[in-house]
Amino acid sequence: MIPTVERIKNKCNEWQDKFNTDPKQKKKFDLVFFTYFMEHLMHVTRIINMKRSNGLLVGVGGSGKQSVTKLAAYIGRHL
Repeated sequence: MIPTVERIKNKCNEWQDKFNTDPKQKKKFDLVFFTYFMEHLMHVTRIINMKRSNGLLVGVGGSGKQSVTKLAAYIGRHL
């Protein structure tokens, strides 16, 4: 079953809420989940969870590379 965009967005919001309530996290996220961000989040999460994998995020400053990586790493640790 392929999830809908709204279902993925709801799941991303749940993960963001869990991240923000975690006392270990110093900085809280206030992210807007648009389609491309969610796609990149799923890709980076998959890369992080694979053994012996790597990825290169390329983009201009302020495009969300660090935010997507931090949230993906958090999701990967708690799956």
